[in-house]
Amino acid sequence: MFAQAKGAPNRMPSSHDAEAATALLQEPVFAALAEEAVRDYIDWADLTTRPLPPGLSVLGTWRLLTTVRRFAATPFPIPDPKGRTYWYTLTREGLVCIETIERHCRADSAAHRAILHRHGHRFLVGSRIHETVAVCRLDGVIIATSEAESLLMSGRAPRSPAERLLLNAHALLYELDDVEGEPFSPELLTRLYRRLIDGVDMSGLERRPVRHGLTDRLEGSPVTPTTRAGFTEQFCAYANGKTGDPAEPVVIRAHELLNSASFRKLSPDFNGIIGRCVFRLFVTRQDYPVLADLPISTLYQSWAEGHMQSSVVRFSSKEIARLESYNVSDFTPDVLTYLQITVAALDGLLRSIQRTRRRDAEVRSTLEHDVKLNYRQRSVIAHALADPDAEFRIREHRTAYNVAYATARADLLGLVALGYLHQEQRGKAFVFLPEPDLAKRLGGATKE
Repeated sequence: MFAQAKGAPNRMPSSHDAEAATALLQEPVFAALAEEAVRDYIDWADLTTRPLPPGLSVLGTWRLLTTVRRFAATPFPIPDPKGRTYWYTLTREGLVCIETIERHCRADSAAHRAILHRHGHRFLVGSRIHETVAVCRLDGVIIATSEAESLLMSGRAPRSPAERLLLNAHALLYELDDVEGEPFSPELLTRLYRRLIDGVDMSGLERRPVRHGLTDRLEGSPVTPTTRAGFTEQFCAYANGKTGDPAEPVVIRAHELLNSASFRKLSPDFNGIIGRCVFRLFVTRQDYPVLADLPISTLYQSWAEGHMQSSVVRFSSKEIARLESYNVSDFTPDVLTYLQITVAALDGLLRSIQRTRRRDAEVRSTLEHDVKLNYRQRSVIAHALADPDAEFRIREHRTAYNVAYATARADLLGLVALGYLHQEQRGKAFVFLPEPDLAKRLGGATKE
C-alpha cells in the first residue's frame, strides 16, 4: 500500500494514499497490533500466530508495525562503518527494568551502602574477579578461572602473557582514580589501550575468535584509521553528553557505549575490555556506582551460551539474530536483553547481600558471648558454614576486608587457635580449612 513499486517513478502521495493509510490505521486488527507493538514489542514468531489485517502478509504487517514504532523511537547518534543508523523503543518491560536499576544502583541506594559495608564487600571482590575474566574471554583471551582467581587474589607475579593481560585488565577496570574526572577523548582511549597491553607479549598470547556484544552486526566490516578517528570523535561526544537524547536513561547510554567501543573497533585490539572500562567510568561519573560493579559481562557470557531461562531474559541469542535479519536497524530487542541481563546481575547482588546478612545474624546469635571474635572472623565462620569445602588464604582475606597482611594473618590463625579452622601448607603458602564438625561445634547451625 505504501511501498513504491521497483523502477516506478517517484511521485508525491495522493489523497487516495492518505485515505488508504487512514483506513488501515483505523482497521481494528491493525490498530490493536500497533498499540501492542509500541508498548510491548511483538516479535516475529509471535506475529506469525496472530490474526492479520485484511490484505496484509506477515512480512507486510511486520514492516508497517516497525514503521509505526520508529516514530516513537530514540536514535543512536553513531552510525556503523557501513553508514547504518540504529534506534530503539522503550517497552513496558524495559521501563520496569530501568526503574529497578535506577532504584538500586544509585549512590544513595541501600545496595550501595551494603556494598560499602562488609555485607557486600566479599561479593564485590568476587564479582570484580569474575567480571575481569569474562570480559577478557569475550575478547578471545584463553585463561582458566582457577588460574585467574589464584593470580588476582594471591598477588603473585603473572606467569604467561594471558595472566599479564588479566592483571592489566583488572587494574584498568578498578584502579582508574586518576582519570575519573577527565572527559572522554581520543587521547584518553589511547592511554587506556596502552595501559592494557603494557608488558604483554602479544606474540605469545593465546586467543580464540572475539565474541562480545549482543549481535554480530559489524562482523567483517573494515575499519581504516580515518574511519576509526571519525567514530572515536563521535563516540566521545556521545559519552560526554554532547550528542544523543538528553533524556536517555543512563543505563541505556552506558550499554550503547559498551557496544560502540566493541563494534566500531575504536582501539587496535581488545575493544571489549576498553568498552567495559568506558562503561564503568561513565556510570561512575553519573553516580551509578552499583551498576559499575555488576558482573554484566559474566552474565552476558552465560546468556550467549544459552544458560539463561526465558523467564529471566526474554530473547535468546538465536532469537536476537533472527529478529536482526528482519530489521538490522532496530535495537529494541538488544536493549531489552541488556536491561534484563543487568537486572539479573542486580538480583544476584541483592540475594548475596541477604544471604550474608542472614549468615552473619546466625553466627552472631551463636557466638554472641564470644568476645574473642571480630566481625571478619564471624564472616569467615559464616562462609565456612555455608560452604564446608571453602578454603581461606591470608592474601585473599586481606583483599576481601581491606586490612593489613598482619591483621589478616592474625584473624585466620585466631580461628585455628579457637578450633574453627585448621591449617595446611601447600607449597610455600598456608591454606585454612573449616573443621569437619564446625556446624556441630556451633550448636547445629546449618548450611544455607
